[in-house]
Amino acid sequence: MTRKEFLHRLSALGVGYSLGLAHWACEPQARSLENNAGKKVLIVGAGIAGIAAAQTLQKAGYEVVVLEARQRIGGRIWTDRSLGTAVDMGASWIHGAKGNPITELTKQYQIKTATSKRWQVKLYKTDFSVLHNEALRQKREMAFWMYRRAYRLANLQRKDTPMALMLERLIKDYELSLEDQNYLRWRLRVSELSEGASLHHLSTWYDTGKRFRGGQLVFPQGYDQVVKKLAQGLNIQLGQVVHHIRWGQKWVKIITQQNKTFEGDIALVTLPLGVLKKGQVTFSPALPAFKQKAIQSLGMGLLNKVILQFDDFFWDKKLQFISHLSPQNNPYIMYMNWGYFSQKPILIATVAGKFGKVLEEENINHTKKQALATLGKMFGKTSKLLSLKTTHWWHDPYSQGSYSYLPVGVKATQFAALGQPVNNLFFAGEATHPTYLATVHGAYLSGIQTASEIIKKY
Repeated sequence: MTRKEFLHRLSALGVGYSLGLAHWACEPQARSLENNAGKKVLIVGAGIAGIAAAQTLQKAGYEVVVLEARQRIGGRIWTDRSLGTAVDMGASWIHGAKGNPITELTKQYQIKTATSKRWQVKLYKTDFSVLHNEALRQKREMAFWMYRRAYRLANLQRKDTPMALMLERLIKDYELSLEDQNYLRWRLRVSELSEGASLHHLSTWYDTGKRFRGGQLVFPQGYDQVVKKLAQGLNIQLGQVVHHIRWGQKWVKIITQQNKTFEGDIALVTLPLGVLKKGQVTFSPALPAFKQKAIQSLGMGLLNKVILQFDDFFWDKKLQFISHLSPQNNPYIMYMNWGYFSQKPILIATVAGKFGKVLEEENINHTKKQALATLGKMFGKTSKLLSLKTTHWWHDPYSQGSYSYLPVGVKATQFAALGQPVNNLFFAGEATHPTYLATVHGAYLSGIQTASEIIKKY
């Protein structure tokens, strides 16, 4: 069975998991509320997985303490308001609005969202002329056919092959025109923005499994509204950097860099995969071999943002995205028009994988020069740049990357292995969800699922 087939079979189970999980979590709560009194759960990480788990456990009668290294909650959900409007520096979208639990939270908390229309894009060719609608439609059809052909060939040869390598073979076999080659390679680059990793590292069989239907939503007033509402009433200890977790059959001790020791009956670790891979938190006894294998074999992707605030619009306000069939060495292929949602002249460029790492190392003046150069070639000139901000998720000690992915040669079962509990030591987060990995809703659902497992077991 290929990974793709495996993940699609998991997704069939995910229907009941995603839609019926809240009810499933409530059932043991009603049965064991009195029995849970006095039992203490320590949760490491106040991202959405940790917060969702904490709320579920607290409602079930457990004493819950959440330990968070940062001086804020949310983890990789982080909203900046220093430019006079909300700009999400990490997670930005609800991927698939219909039936998505994050959509349900926005309705419950009356949080405003807006539809992100990725087809509202103005695409420039390599000579900086515009690729118009009919030509763009034809190239989309060509790319769809090539992707489908790549999947079919990969399945026939029963060999795990990088998607980029498979498509390069097809480009050569079908003798595509230079413009078609540029478009297909651009589509590869756009895919890398979604995955946070080079398609040279991602399998042709790679598939995240089940997806929610419906459009993509963004938060004009910030994604952090969700976690702030969800965290109300919880005991969250900010500025507690966990560095050691000791655990036994019926007890846990968590020691922080601030020389504080927290004791409890159960621990739930929601640390990002990147932090686990770096070994910044040690365990005693050490984690079993299967858990360490999962941590080291899964990939941690990277997506950084460059936020550019200008004194006026020099682009079409009605567009949501501006893109360019750039050479392979140009990281700036996609700009999101945040002004469409905020009414302020702000563009957000996204850079992934190796380009995202280079961004964190280079001088800010070089970033400014390169980002503006591409815009200047597309529009002829730009208005005055007032502010430039960049994210640095790879060097962020409390994330060490953006979200997980499945590398070539690694089995998809490693996601489930990462989420498997070890006695009274539990794990949650986007990288533990085999169906909705690398998403906010995956992290949220993993927190509720793991809390429900704790309730059932203890």
